Formats: sequence, C-alpha cells, structure tokens
Amino acid sequence: ETLIKSDFILPDKKTKNLYTFKHALTQEVAYDSILKSNKKLLHGILAGIIETDYQDKKQELIEQLATHYERSDNTSKAKQYLLQAAEKSKQLYNLREAYDFYKRTISAHTQSDKTLDSYINEDLKILEESEIIKFLNVINDYANVLISLGEMEECQRVLLEVKSVLDSDINSKELHSKICGSIGKMYFEMGEYEKAESKLQIQLDISKE
Repeated sequence: ETLIKSDFILPDKKTKNLYTFKHALTQEVAYDSILKSNKKLLHGILAGIIETDYQDKKQELIEQLATHYERSDNTSKAKQYLLQAAEKSKQLYNLREAYDFYKRTISAHTQSDKTLDSYINEDLKILEESEIIKFLNVINDYANVLISLGEMEECQRVLLEVKSVLDSDINSKELHSKICGSIGKMYFEMGEYEKAESKLQIQLDISKE
C-alpha cells in the first residue's frame, strides 16, 4: 500500500497480487542494492510463487518464470522453463525471442565459460546418453531457428559438430533422422541442392528402417 501510494510500484492489470515498478530506474536501484546471494534466493522464491500460485496463468508467465529460475540456483528448473519459453516463442514465430531463449537454455546446460563447440566435444560425452540426446534435441531446435533467421554460418557450425558426436557416440535413429533433416534443410536454404538431397535421402532411409 505504501509503495503504491508513493508511486513506486503499480498493480499488474492482468494478474492479481502481482506488481511492477513504475520506473525502470527505481527497479534497477532496488535490485542493485541486494546482495548477489540474496538475489538468487529471491529469484528462486519468486519463481516458486509463480509456479504454485499462478498455475492457471503459467503459460502466460512462462518468460518471467524462466528468467527467475535462470537467476536462481535451480539449474534444473531453469533448463525446463527456458526451453518452454523458447518453444512458445518459436510457435508464435517470434524468432528473435526464440533465438534468445534457446541460447539461454544452452547456457543453462553448459554452466561454464566454454564455447558450445568445446562443451560438445569435451564435457557432453561424460553425461548419460539420455541427457546427451535431450541436449542435442535442444541444439537441433536452435539450429532450425537459425535457419529461419538466415544465420547459416552459425547453423552449419553447430549442426556439423552435433553430427560428429552422433556419428561416433550416440545410437539414436530418431535423433540421427532429425539432424540429417535439419542439415538437409540448411543446405537447401544455402542453395547447395546436391548436399541437401543427400542428407534428406539419408533421413528418408532412416525413417524406413
């Protein structure tokens, strides 16, 4: 009540018992005054409140939920909700936002200063195969957003790294099929039609097995 009367915060028009700062500068000053360890704790608490008290609006609030968990210590929930936010943006064809959320999902998985290439070639191999497949599916979805955005250089780098891991370590026909299909789509968009046809034929052959 005091903060509302003082014109610091405003009630959210769509969601009961949620409030927003009236001015971004006020929010920034208030946030910067909190210790880093307390920020993580606070983000975790806020995410938990949204998750439990606003279940009927969880899809509507998925981006906030993802961001709060991302800034907390709960890496598992961060990966879960960042991916859901990415998929939601992709379905709405908000590709730039989907790109951002996929990048953040990948960062939540890697949890290091290493590049994606280094993580794929070094750290990824120590995980259980089910976790590797889950991560590579995220990368494949990310690559398809890159194709739609025309970011072919980054897409090619990522997909060929993933393909090398699949060829040497992973026995998943479904994922092999998906990756070949994505590489075929990428080559088609690049105008390399023979390479595209070759990869798409491999995808078709795998699907017939």
